Amino acid sequence: MLATKQEPKPLKVCAAINPDETVRMQSSSGGIFTMLAEATLLEGGVVFGARFDESWQVIHDYVEDKNLLQAFRGAKYSQSFIGDSYKQAQDFLKGGRKVLFSGTGCQIAGLKLFLRKEYDNLLTVEIACHGVPSPKVWHEYVRHISKGKQISDIVFRDKRNGWNGYGLSIKDNNNEIFYECAFTNDFMQCFLNDLCVRPSCSNCPAKAGRSGADLLIGDFWGIDGMHPEVYDNKGCSLVIAYSERGKQVFESLDANYMET
Repeated sequence: MLATKQEPKPLKVCAAINPDETVRMQSSSGGIFTMLAEATLLEGGVVFGARFDESWQVIHDYVEDKNLLQAFRGAKYSQSFIGDSYKQAQDFLKGGRKVLFSGTGCQIAGLKLFLRKEYDNLLTVEIACHGVPSPKVWHEYVRHISKGKQISDIVFRDKRNGWNGYGLSIKDNNNEIFYECAFTNDFMQCFLNDLCVRPSCSNCPAKAGRSGADLLIGDFWGIDGMHPEVYDNKGCSLVIAYSERGKQVFESLDANYMET
């Protein structure tokens, strides 16, 4: 069980956007994860994140090639299976490789407990989390909606109608077989209204920076009201630096950002 820690004071809070429009539109919010990942890979590092497996369940994995980062982009609203990721990350760290490990707050806290020591070559990136839905509910929904067709792509946050009007899209090898706005889609409404979220998530001991993460990233919902001059309905990231390491890494990126 994760022990509750004191909520840390953020060192820097920003609204941030990846200047690469293509990457931003393929990302759930502002595309900052990709910039952090590319910076790690450029230094010969390894990036851990969540992707779909062959049966469209969500798993944790790692990449060493920037051309494979596409699989880690975008929100995935199902609990991911960590598998051997903690041990793999530890092996890379002991070998002197830089490691970026991204995940929900509880996953970051779990990694920290597993490692049992701090590593100067580790950057932990927490994904702002609403709670994790049951993998079984997601599996059954995919089976129902695909109707036996061979799926080639799933996007939870399709931005064809803008960041604020995102939808769920599913494609087979030839065509799109399903698209629906999140605010009318059964699975997304089940998730957003906490009908399939783990009960323990409502009392999360790792939220609000208590995971020990260097950075927290997520959607900057409300940016249109707070800073309308930077709002374009294409996605904006919230970035919170909780450590000096996280602050320095974020500031080294060529992102378009403003403190807030």
